Amino acid sequence: MQVVWQSFVDLRVAIYGVDMKMIEVKQLVNFVILTLLEQMVQVADICVSPKKDAELLVKKGNELKIVYPQEDLDPRSFLDLDFDVFSLQPMDDSNYKSNLNKTLEYCTDNPIWRLSLQVHKYLQIP
Repeated sequence: MQVVWQSFVDLRVAIYGVDMKMIEVKQLVNFVILTLLEQMVQVADICVSPKKDAELLVKKGNELKIVYPQEDLDPRSFLDLDFDVFSLQPMDDSNYKSNLNKTLEYCTDNPIWRLSLQVHKYLQIP
């Protein structure tokens, strides 16, 4: 398997733009991580966004970002991981305003968590 990219954004497109089974995605992610380490390529920013009931493959990086709230996903369970920044992003669904308020309240009560917003949506950029 060979993956060619010119930027981390292209890498994200390569991973998310391909319709694969979960095991194939895990293999691709592991391959990319190993390739980056082997070639000693410097990545400007590693942001990890864990999902409920999904195995967390990367446990160290610049930012851990959680979509909040998610049932049975407690942000506190990630605080022992080695990340520089911990961010919460309100879940973008039909309850967005409520989710935003819950996220703001959680970040206020737990200042280690920062608020993360998808600014491109407010600017109407696809």
